[in-house]
Amino acid sequence: MCITYVLHYSDYKYDNRVSICRRENLIGLPITYSMLQRYEVFMKPSGLHILGTNEAGQDMLLLVLSGTLNSIILSVLVVLGTNIISTILGSLMALYGKVFERLFLRIIDIFIALPSNILIMAISIYIRPSMLWFSLIVLIFGWAQGTRLIWSYTRKIVAKDYINAVRLFGGGNLYILYKHIIREIMPLLLVIALQSARRTILIESSLSFLGITNPEVVSLGKLINNSLQFLYLDVWKWCLVPPLLSLVFILVSLGILGIYTEGKVDRRLKVDRDIGP
Repeated sequence: MCITYVLHYSDYKYDNRVSICRRENLIGLPITYSMLQRYEVFMKPSGLHILGTNEAGQDMLLLVLSGTLNSIILSVLVVLGTNIISTILGSLMALYGKVFERLFLRIIDIFIALPSNILIMAISIYIRPSMLWFSLIVLIFGWAQGTRLIWSYTRKIVAKDYINAVRLFGGGNLYILYKHIIREIMPLLLVIALQSARRTILIESSLSFLGITNPEVVSLGKLINNSLQFLYLDVWKWCLVPPLLSLVFILVSLGILGIYTEGKVDRRLKVDRDIGP
């Protein structure tokens, strides 16, 4: 996969490109500092460089967009993994019950009780993971809460009369999962996805701010950290503010969407309880 970001200014006859074409990287990501062109250092914002350049002469607009894109891709990887695990495991726990349910509930309790952020930090310090490995680490410590929510809601679905009717007509657990449960839990999966994405971006930005993640990968947290050393110069206005505002905007937007969606789901669950068996 090849993704090319192009800024073209006809007045200046200038073509500024970031080409993400790396065979060794899965899906051509993440974007690294070595992929970006270098210009004069600390150039002020202008038509040529909308947000100026940093201490290495790299375009700040491209850096902010690259860091934002890396954060989004990372959160998408974690969200996909979290939703798949939560849907399959949480639903099967409710459908099969008994020993299977009790066993995984104990495992979920253990993972929820673990200090996940500290463990993610410790593992990242030791192995300096790539984007794919970092998403896997976050997923390992982030699947439990979503799975418990899906299990709790699926138990209520399984107890409904129409599910019992499906069983009487020969419908198995996998049929019930595919035809009935997944459709019912989709709004809840959206809430879990938004919470997981916000948590992932916050963890990644925090660790990159501390210098724990891969130093070659462009990150909003790393951009903020690098800009703090120039607070005594005017360059902080275009080196620090843009990545900081971008990170705040992403986290606040995901938080607002999460609260709104959660409210919708809560009202739906209340209606289900009122009309349920």
